[in-house]
Amino acid sequence: QAPEITALIAAGRLPDDELGDAARYRASRCAMHAREVERVNQLVATGSITLPHIASAGLSAGDIKTLAKVLLAEVSAQS
Repeated sequence: QAPEITALIAAGRLPDDELGDAARYRASRCAMHAREVERVNQLVATGSITLPHIASAGLSAGDIKTLAKVLLAEVSAQS
């Protein structure tokens, strides 16, 4: 999400049309995705395994949860 769009959304300055609705929807999805990535990072945080935001940019929230389960299983198997 471009910082300019984020600033417009925060200021409530997007038009009330399809384009504005699409930008608001995308912003809400980006925020949800960032929260899920951070939550998974906290769950999977070991000394050697983290899930960088850049690596998960194309993943859905469901994909991230599945990846977290796989990583946790791998960490458990190595312990």
